[in-house]
Amino acid sequence: MMPIKLPWKAILACSMLTSASHVQASVLDDAVRGTILQALNRSDEQVKVSIDQRDQQADCEAPNATLPYPVPERGGRISVSILCDGQAPRYIQASVSILTPYVVSTRDIAPGELVTASMLRQATGDRASLPNTVLTDPSAAIGLQTTRRIKAGGYLQANSVKAQVLIARNARVNVVASGKGFSVRHDGTALDAGTQNGEIRVRLLGGSIVKATVLDKNTVTIPL
Repeated sequence: MMPIKLPWKAILACSMLTSASHVQASVLDDAVRGTILQALNRSDEQVKVSIDQRDQQADCEAPNATLPYPVPERGGRISVSILCDGQAPRYIQASVSILTPYVVSTRDIAPGELVTASMLRQATGDRASLPNTVLTDPSAAIGLQTTRRIKAGGYLQANSVKAQVLIARNARVNVVASGKGFSVRHDGTALDAGTQNGEIRVRLLGGSIVKATVLDKNTVTIPL
């Protein structure tokens, strides 16, 4: 079969049409992306926006994109209103991925371990795929104890850590009663487990029960 030769004018026309289509799609992408970034007040590196391919075929040289509804904090599918000169407004669908930092473990962490900086690193992921309670700053977990086992590479949530227990229930403690210019020390027994600056009940040697604030692993204070 002999190859079909197209006239050079037809080839040129097709090439120009394809080029114009790509330019219009790019203009539409830029308009939609710019509107979404402005609404979220985020940079281009923090947000990914994709438009359905069928919506990119719009014959519009200067589209005006607006959002009929706010962009959800976690991103997702949204509608964008497109207004072109001489045309009625129409709506297209866009997918928005909001990238956010989150905290992951660098190794397996056992329950009850005290979290240090070397155990953590920051990763970046799609906000929609992460739980609302995920930690975004490693400093929020450093110095706390884990409440469950965390595998290497696993993310940390707010309930994955808790304040370190300094005083165990039934532990013997030093009770410091302080006033203006003086302090008195007593021996006592903790009736509750306590964390730094937490309030617990303490039974003194005489049998009376007082509320005290945890100072360190062996000491609680009560005001006079």
